[in-house]
Amino acid sequence: MVKVRSEWDKIRGEIFELYHSPRLVMASFVGLFVVIGLASILLSHAASNTATVTASSGTLSGCATSVSDSSASSGTAVKFSSCSTTDPSTLDASGATIPSTSYAIPSGSIYMATNGSDNNSGTITAPVASINKAAALVPDGGTIVMRGGTYRDWVNTSGALGTISKSVTIQAYPGEQVWFDGADVEPAGNWTNDGNGQWSMSWNTPSFCSAKYYTVPYDAQNSNNTGPCAHYDMYYSSTSSSVVTAISDPQQVFVNGTPMHEVTTLAAATGGAYYYDQSNKVMYISTDPSTSTIELAARPSAMILNGANSKVLGIGFKDYASNEYNNSTEGALFAGNSGDTFQNDVFTGNSGGGLGVGDPTNAVIDHSVFANNGFDGIESNGHEHSGGAIDDFILENSVLNNNNARQFGYFCSTSCSQAGMKMAHMDGFTVTNNIIENNQNAHGVWCDEACTNGKYIYNLVENNGKSGLFYEISSTGIIASNMVIGNHNWGIRVGSATTEVYNNTLLNNTGTEQLWIYDDARSPSASATDVGPDTYNVSVVNNLISGSVPAAWAYGTNQTATDTYPALSNFFSTIDYNAYYQSSGSGQLLWDWQSALSPTPIQNYYYNVSNFTAAHPPFDAHSIYVDSGSDPFFVDVAAGNYNVRSGSPAYKAATALPSDVQQALGLGSATGYSIGAISWPK
Repeated sequence: MVKVRSEWDKIRGEIFELYHSPRLVMASFVGLFVVIGLASILLSHAASNTATVTASSGTLSGCATSVSDSSASSGTAVKFSSCSTTDPSTLDASGATIPSTSYAIPSGSIYMATNGSDNNSGTITAPVASINKAAALVPDGGTIVMRGGTYRDWVNTSGALGTISKSVTIQAYPGEQVWFDGADVEPAGNWTNDGNGQWSMSWNTPSFCSAKYYTVPYDAQNSNNTGPCAHYDMYYSSTSSSVVTAISDPQQVFVNGTPMHEVTTLAAATGGAYYYDQSNKVMYISTDPSTSTIELAARPSAMILNGANSKVLGIGFKDYASNEYNNSTEGALFAGNSGDTFQNDVFTGNSGGGLGVGDPTNAVIDHSVFANNGFDGIESNGHEHSGGAIDDFILENSVLNNNNARQFGYFCSTSCSQAGMKMAHMDGFTVTNNIIENNQNAHGVWCDEACTNGKYIYNLVENNGKSGLFYEISSTGIIASNMVIGNHNWGIRVGSATTEVYNNTLLNNTGTEQLWIYDDARSPSASATDVGPDTYNVSVVNNLISGSVPAAWAYGTNQTATDTYPALSNFFSTIDYNAYYQSSGSGQLLWDWQSALSPTPIQNYYYNVSNFTAAHPPFDAHSIYVDSGSDPFFVDVAAGNYNVRSGSPAYKAATALPSDVQQALGLGSATGYSIGAISWPK
């Protein structure tokens, strides 16, 4: 797998020298494979009148499937079908549909079907009905094949979340949509009309929040940050840090498939809202169940996968009562061992997290959708402090859309972690070719607390409620060739050491600045091992920054004697070959250069490149600055075409990439590129 990825990167780099469009790259590969295929057929015809590809004995891999073919030498042949694509724009960003797949089915697989029976043996003609039974039957290293339909199912032991300890592949039957659903339909006969526009029923969910749900009121979680459903500082109102909301409660009510709003008092349960009386275990709704389909989230999670190198392929997980607090029910699925693969999956509508990756070592998430989850789409904690383990975690070709839908964290202080994907302590990760958008009151992707060797490359990052890309108190990062648009805080935020910010486009991000490079108030020490090194050796090169707010802010807290700040010679290693367009004109701030030095703070403002370079030579000596007229760089911003147009001052004006950035981007050449993002999902 590593060798294939390496060769692919090498080929892609050579193609990039000729073409900068991902669609042209794909077309080139298609043409190449057609030529190779035709040549192979011609050569085979020269040796024989017929050419037959037969299935070898054993298990087919990838997306090849064995099919009957009377013309083949053994009566069987191999049918190839695409199981995954590198284009995330083909995915349904709403999470309503699962990517169509056609995975090979190994001999001896255990089959599940909605019309199966747990008295069956698990063959294709006698499928089982439940994941519990399938997990019991499948051997270590085996495969569970799920026929299409909705499974209101979970791995459980005596009503509590259970674990599959085997290495297992769970995959969809070719061409069929498979959903694990955490909610149950509660028919009208289960409800009592209270005569005041509300209906009630007894509702008992002891399995929620790692089976600790009833130990603490959901609206008064432990102040020592032990949950069990949420961190104590994460569930306040968006308008007040003293008003507790019900977003910490994993209970969910769906009316005709649409999630309803939970309120904290029975009197407020009107107009479709619902209220859960946790003390008396009674659910109240304000929608007539005789006129609508009512569903209640009944299960905290589908399963814990604890066998190394497990795979989940082409499966959807929706409407589980997962929670915000980091325990085994933080996601609709929790993966606890190394080497797991998640491909063509969907995680949507879960009340807390979507997917929890407990051990990210060699984990891969590919061509999947994380949408409309109440908290983060993905959460993972790595091995930076575990004695040398390398994570090598990959998120690629996927969509993170509208997560933190419950909007946790408006007034968080110590527990802030809302994001499309939140990582911590990660040693080695790559986030590439993803669409990261619309995550509410949340960062797009965020690695925090002593992450190392992280790469954010080739992503489209837009309209997130906080920063688009965030690399915090960490080190040795590469943030390159990302299209970062319209985020409601900083487009890119870096509080880390030895981080290279190269060839990104930052457009119309609406925070105080579009790019923020800063040193955190925390400093590493024997008692603060989660804190990465103070900020130093940061490169800001070949970036295109365009909009009506200041381009960049450099800031040092100087809380301790060891903290760094912008005026130090090692805070930045280089700032140059950037292109700035200040759409608000010449009075607009370009660089905000500050430090909280005591007793004399630094507070310098630069309104053009000339003044900035004069004050801090040789920074931005070769950069482009435009503060008048219409946009000088893009083909057509109004039409969403963010390519640098031929003839613009940024066109092919980038300086050479350093070798590590070139290698991370998989490019065959270090030169010949325009300033700004080189490629991104379109």
